[in-house]
Amino acid sequence: MESQIALDKGDDMRDLSIRLRNALAGITVHPLDNIPDACVLTTSRLLPSDTIFLASRPISAVLMEYGSVGSHAALFAREIGLSAISGFADLLTLYRMAHWP
Repeated sequence: MESQIALDKGDDMRDLSIRLRNALAGITVHPLDNIPDACVLTTSRLLPSDTIFLASRPISAVLMEYGSVGSHAALFAREIGLSAISGFADLLTLYRMAHWP
C-alpha cells in the first residue's frame, strides 16, 4: 500500500476486523476503558472506533506515530474537538527509553 489513502483504508479495515472479532467472541470491554482523565494518550495509531469511544472520555489529546489528516480517526477527532497529532516517528520507542532505567 503505497498511497496514504490506501493506508488509511487499511486502518478502517483493521478496525472493522477487530470489532467483528470482539463481537463474535463476546468481548464487551474496550481497551481504553481505564484511560485516566485529562491524560495525553500516546499510541502507534488510533482506529476510528477508538476515536469515537474517546468522545465520551475527558482526555487532553492524542499523539500518534502513524496517521494522516485524511484518516477517519483524524476526521472524527476534529469533529469531537479532540486534539490529535500524528507523524511522531518512533514515539513509543522514545517514550519507553525515557521512562525505563
